[in-house]
Amino acid sequence: MASINPPRAIAMINHALGVTAEQNIFFAPDLSGGTMVRITMDLVGESSEMSESALQSKVTYVIKDVLDSMAVLCRRSASPASG
Repeated sequence: MASINPPRAIAMINHALGVTAEQNIFFAPDLSGGTMVRITMDLVGESSEMSESALQSKVTYVIKDVLDSMAVLCRRSASPASG
């Protein structure tokens, strides 16, 4: 399930490994130019497939990967060569 409020926020609910995750991605103008992106994730439930620390490590990895991928795409679309 997803809720999108352009251009400010995206909210998603995901289910995996016995855990429900509510993800919120917020966009706001950066005072020095560009856009600030903030991601929050609330987890509900307990995984029977991995420990709490392993789950937290996976969540941290996923959020970092999402932000890194988004930064690459934004830089690419902002470059003069992108058209």
